[in-house]
Amino acid sequence: MASSSKSLTKTTLRYVRLSPTQTELWRRIVTVLLQEIDDWPSTSLLIAATNHGELLDPAVWRRFDDVLEFRAPTPTSEWRRCSVFLATRLNH
Repeated sequence: MASSSKSLTKTTLRYVRLSPTQTELWRRIVTVLLQEIDDWPSTSLLIAATNHGELLDPAVWRRFDDVLEFRAPTPTSEWRRCSVFLATRLNH
């Protein structure tokens, strides 16, 4: 199942799987999102998060000065994180 979902492209997800009504709805949502970002006070910090950045309209990405990408943890990194956590808890 995972391999088939990886083969789907952005175009497939945006246009083929959505009906015309759904596509129009998403277009409106993106428009409102872009307007909200544009209206955000420049003296404030805006932090946004997504699990599916590849599906975002490129215009959304252009509105951010910086993008931090966090990769999914590997089993090794999770084991290391748990070991450090437990070591600090047991040493107190």
